[in-house]
Amino acid sequence: MPRLTALVWLRLGFLAFLFVVFAGAAFVARQHPPAVGRFPFYVSLAGAVLVLLDAILFLRTPLQAVHDDTGDLKAAEGQDDVSSLLRAVKYMAWMASLLVMIRLIPYAVATAVFVVAFYRLEAKTSWRTALVAALIATSAIMILSSVLALRWPESLLSIGR
Repeated sequence: MPRLTALVWLRLGFLAFLFVVFAGAAFVARQHPPAVGRFPFYVSLAGAVLVLLDAILFLRTPLQAVHDDTGDLKAAEGQDDVSSLLRAVKYMAWMASLLVMIRLIPYAVATAVFVVAFYRLEAKTSWRTALVAALIATSAIMILSSVLALRWPESLLSIGR
């Protein structure tokens, strides 16, 4: 039986953590009245199922992977584990930056700034494309906010309200 690398175990651990989060959210959603808890329950249930499917597909990949001389598994896609981990960390940093911006500036403004920055720096699109994407995302947020009567998180700076 081949030895699984530390990053494989890390990914499996993260998938297990996500499954527990989604299953816990589904359990908590069932505690609410049906009118309130139905949507969160089904979203959480879908998330748990998708995590399980991802785990199954991920476990099938190492079993089909080619072994190297040391008995460790090589990545089936030909990528090394370190570059995959660095890409994941980069996207987690993007998400963390969005959360920090939401805490500092209002939600819609933070979303617009994030979309423009992501499209320009990560996707390497033109200014026009980035601004159109930001306009669409911000408009969608504002429409959802008014239709669903949502209250967005408070920010430290109250600009744009």
